[in-house]
Amino acid sequence: ALQDVGRGLESLEPLWVGRVLWASSVLACQPREPELQRCVAAAWDRLEEASMRDLAHYLWGFASLGWELPEEFVEEVLERAVGLAEAAPPRDTRRMVLELARLGQVCEEVGEAQPGDAAIAALVRSAPNQEVLLHLLEQFRGALSPRASVECVCQLKERVLRAKGGLRDFRRKGLARARAGLEALPAGLAALEAPDLVQVLDGLAALGLRLGCSEAEARLHKALRAGELGVGDAVRCLTSFVRLHHRPAAETLTDLQYLIITDVAGLEPAQIVDALWAFAKVDPRQARDLLHIVGEGMRAVGREAQGDLTTLAKLLWLCHPDRLPSLRGSLPVRPDLRALSVGKLGPQMAADLYCTWLALRTEMLLDKAQVDVLERSVVHELASLPPVRQLEFLRGYTARHASQGEQT
Repeated sequence: ALQDVGRGLESLEPLWVGRVLWASSVLACQPREPELQRCVAAAWDRLEEASMRDLAHYLWGFASLGWELPEEFVEEVLERAVGLAEAAPPRDTRRMVLELARLGQVCEEVGEAQPGDAAIAALVRSAPNQEVLLHLLEQFRGALSPRASVECVCQLKERVLRAKGGLRDFRRKGLARARAGLEALPAGLAALEAPDLVQVLDGLAALGLRLGCSEAEARLHKALRAGELGVGDAVRCLTSFVRLHHRPAAETLTDLQYLIITDVAGLEPAQIVDALWAFAKVDPRQARDLLHIVGEGMRAVGREAQGDLTTLAKLLWLCHPDRLPSLRGSLPVRPDLRALSVGKLGPQMAADLYCTWLALRTEMLLDKAQVDVLERSVVHELASLPPVRQLEFLRGYTARHASQGEQT
């Protein structure tokens, strides 16, 4: 039957070529190599007229067999897909990138001609999950423009945060692949517009991707001096650097502090807490200066923080006697966190809240089960924290279990 089909391949539509190859894999009757080569040749001859749906059908069939295709053929499929991406129906593009990821072949030469930003945006937005998006990053490695890299980071952040397992699975399986696929990003940061810089820093911080921090800081410094950033964006950049464990230079910190203090009235309560938390991490003196400017307004900030776990955790961390103990008056007598889901916190905030609970356990309400969740969250992701935070957590962890008579 396969031989009969093979003799009439030229007359088959792409859908039927894909179906024949898929059916042969299901029936475990692998076509012989000459027949497969004829299939590839027939598809190759039609690539110039192929639609995005046709490409998806071809890749579906070849991926079903698990047969390695000639690299030149895959390169031409990618070039055709890039050319069609802007105008193709999103459903067809989604199917094509999914089958491309199933095929699993990465071309070495595809990065020679830089794809357009709009085409890359269409392809990465159609990726149904982080695995497909990571495969696209590997395909276009080194060929992404700065703007296309921003789009990739933002889309990857969205896919990772909504996936089951989320950041934990990404750090274990996808972090190295993402870092390799975005290797050209640091060199392009200087060319980004200020809003794109804010976006990419936020995405990198959410993913824990320490890429180009020094280059991003240099671009941020220029943006601050040129007045390209608003006060809210300045706070976002500062908190992103802290989440990436990068301490900006003193000159950059001074510029950030000046912008934030002079326009503090334009900040939301949660942004004020973010700024205080970030400054306290990198330069406590600047945090005290900002707190002095906000003054009595912190009481309103404390009331607003009650419903948001991350903001409340930052405020409680700031209330530690070694940081800004005067903030304690802006919170209720014993803040109640028992109804909040602490398992959603990232490792950095989980470690902060855990250490805060150990220091202020009589002044806040947290169930033992919640403390255990925080503890497990940090233990599983301990390597993602900087050494100073690791030591701070381990001191509290060993002290807690030693007091319970447990071996740690």
